[in-house]
Amino acid sequence: MLGYPATDAIPLSAPVGLFKLLHILLLALHFVAVQAMVGGLFLVAAWHVRGRGGHNPAATAAARRVARTLPVLMTYLMNLGVPPLLFAQALYGHLLYTSSVLIGAHWISVVVLLTVMYWLLYVVSDRAASGRTLWAGALVSLFIAMWVARIYSTNMSLMLRPELWPGLYSADPHGATIPVGDPLITARWLFMLAGALTTAGLALLVMAGGRRQDAALRALLLRDGGALATVGAAAQLGLAQRVVAHVAPAVRAALAESAPYHAAGVAWLVLAGLVAALGLTSAVSARRLAATPHRPLAWGAGLLAVLASVAMTAWRDGLRDLTLAAKGFDVWQHTAVVVNPGLVATFLALVVGGLALVGWMIAVAVKADPVEEAIAP
Repeated sequence: MLGYPATDAIPLSAPVGLFKLLHILLLALHFVAVQAMVGGLFLVAAWHVRGRGGHNPAATAAARRVARTLPVLMTYLMNLGVPPLLFAQALYGHLLYTSSVLIGAHWISVVVLLTVMYWLLYVVSDRAASGRTLWAGALVSLFIAMWVARIYSTNMSLMLRPELWPGLYSADPHGATIPVGDPLITARWLFMLAGALTTAGLALLVMAGGRRQDAALRALLLRDGGALATVGAAAQLGLAQRVVAHVAPAVRAALAESAPYHAAGVAWLVLAGLVAALGLTSAVSARRLAATPHRPLAWGAGLLAVLASVAMTAWRDGLRDLTLAAKGFDVWQHTAVVVNPGLVATFLALVVGGLALVGWMIAVAVKADPVEEAIAP
């Protein structure tokens, strides 16, 4: 293998395929939460600035409503992020550990950054509830979230590129330097940020399905949500081309020849097209659709957000595995497995039960639209 450390001698307690399936599913849900958070912070800041001085009460009401959901969303973001990271460490631990050490100071700083961000979200939520200015806190939180995303994109890209490890370590053995100017890392980072527009837009369409909202507020959610989803989907399509352009030709060919990964890529393209079509329809017909709640539209938007994330995550997984395979590491062959049936059954039961509980809590939260969300005259 090209520059890779030896595989961990501790065997997996379940088949590689099961680990990867759970990794893709839970990481996709984590991405939905992350992108909804980033897009939500952007919207809170933009809407609050737009509504300053009472010029746009609908924007102010929307900013306050979204701001008050962000602390809860953060709990989903963090809890859904832990399992896929553990699965990645189980499957690629010796690679991920190396890339983490190379940017060690930044990787450790994520804990501090997320703690500060979590505190700021409560500050923003409290200021929203009391009707005070909140755009500054939202903007700082947004910058923190974007920088954490940059750290993660860098780490997950470096683990695929052992040819860079010796030079990075020689330049800074303390891990205090993060690579800049790498076109692949930047393209992957921007692709995920563009997804924040898409997911946040779809989330607004879900929120627009609430029954107790003022028609003007619903119209704003439909119009801005549709516009964001359309712009985000178009931006992601363009940035996906940039990501692929920076991948080795042999890996691009392998992606095209792999039936599962090629199907995931095609599915994501189709779903991105559907997102753009739904977003455009909502933006153009916002005033008419705002007359009454449209539950099918809301549920359809939520389903599209999840399915598109699953397809994208599956294709991303193929990009990682085929890149590693081209450099001599095949996760399907270089990982020892000793199945523990009882442990696997218990874990699967907990995953299914946990996801069902999360889904129920989200459904309750969506239905429990607060009465005070109507726009004050």
